[in-house]
Amino acid sequence: MIRLTPPTYLILFFTSACCIAYGHESSADETEAVAARVQAYVTAFNQRDLDACAEHWSETAEYVLPASGSRVRGRKAIREALQKLLGTDERFKLTVSDQRYRQVSRDVVLEEGNATVVSARHGIERADYVVVHVKIEGKWYRDSVRETTSAIPQVSDSQLHELAWLLGKWRAENDQGSVDIHGKWMNDKRFISRIFKVRGKDGYKLHGTQIVGWDPKAGVIRSWSFDSEGGFEQAVWTRDDERWLVKATAVLPDGSVGSEQRLVTQEGDGRMSTKVIEQQVSGQLLPGSEKVTLVRQTKD
Repeated sequence: MIRLTPPTYLILFFTSACCIAYGHESSADETEAVAARVQAYVTAFNQRDLDACAEHWSETAEYVLPASGSRVRGRKAIREALQKLLGTDERFKLTVSDQRYRQVSRDVVLEEGNATVVSARHGIERADYVVVHVKIEGKWYRDSVRETTSAIPQVSDSQLHELAWLLGKWRAENDQGSVDIHGKWMNDKRFISRIFKVRGKDGYKLHGTQIVGWDPKAGVIRSWSFDSEGGFEQAVWTRDDERWLVKATAVLPDGSVGSEQRLVTQEGDGRMSTKVIEQQVSGQLLPGSEKVTLVRQTKD
């Protein structure tokens, strides 16, 4: 479970929405209503709307901290904890899986699932959770949230090991500027972190982090990237001999959406290259790029 700055940082402040009702006790109408509220909460959290987030908790809500078992009680205290979290400059993105909703009474719905947070600074961490939603005066609220750390599956040698050559410090330089990338293992070799810095001859600077990891559910290698201007990207890596096709979708700092396909190739002799073969922004097709060759400076 990621901890950003305040010790009260917990994944369940941003549980997401995907309703899977089960059992004869379920009511599609009520579980769908709860799922809609959860989605509204996620939207508010991603927009860092503190007031909207706090409104989703009941006045007597309780949050149980998994490490110590201590409790944050009441909407006011939870709002204060959220304020510390949302006030940081950390970038993070949440995904959830295996969600289950069950209506246990007319005014109580139980939500269980798994949350995964991707952070530029802390990598990828997961937690299992249970949320009790209560209906008060016709509206659903979070009344109790409990979270337990979830083990991350081990990555076998046949998975990320194929990209171990990305490790180390790499550099490319031409008359337009320079690019530096530092790749290293993280989280017991379950992921690769690649910190990048771009410098233009005109003084332009950009930096960020890319996290590469194995998705055991989909059976593919994925990456998540975050940059200093506020853009972020998710991509799938597919191998073709000594080169990799990277298919990415991105949200740019101005809110526009784009996609691109690029080739990343292990050249040998301490070299690798990258080349954009197709890209588009807001539906407009843009030209590709010339091949850029990076040279390894050091090994990790």
